[in-house]
Amino acid sequence: MMKLQNIFQKKKKDTRRAMMKEIEEGLEQLPHPIQYMRGVSAGSGADSMDYVILSPGGIFIVNQQTETGHIQADMEEKTWYLNDTVEIANPFSRLDEKREAVQAGIPSQYHDYFVSIASFLSPSTFDIAPIWRKSSSSRILIHHQELSEYIQRNIFISRFQQKTPLLNKETITMLYDTLSSSLTGHR
Repeated sequence: MMKLQNIFQKKKKDTRRAMMKEIEEGLEQLPHPIQYMRGVSAGSGADSMDYVILSPGGIFIVNQQTETGHIQADMEEKTWYLNDTVEIANPFSRLDEKREAVQAGIPSQYHDYFVSIASFLSPSTFDIAPIWRKSSSSRILIHHQELSEYIQRNIFISRFQQKTPLLNKETITMLYDTLSSSLTGHR
């Protein structure tokens, strides 16, 4: 039994690594000044965020979920369902805690620029309220392959809504330096 559990954990870890590599390749190809931190610990508990991404369109807190299947979710519920039977924790509960911890390390004028993203492995399907898939939401549920596209779209939309980017290159660098010195586990 122990050997089977170790094989399952290794497969999950390998899947996670492949997802993160794919995400980072997508982020590196964005034509805008962005900076990101991976494996960041903030706040209480040993749990970490997979990414903090700083871009002209905002600040994104991202957690990758390795579950795949049909996700039934209500944002206000602590428990979500995978394939109608398996219970999984609402990832936004942790993301909200982590967002608050990251916000504590930067000036309050940037707190409204945060977006929490729970990213699931494809080919998951979502049974959720449509607002969780809209670019204007502060909480987004997406497939992991959509992350760089979502950030690109968010930057594009914010360029038309604002005369200047929410965060310019200098501000992104300043926030990155500030967060790098205050958060742990950054790789």
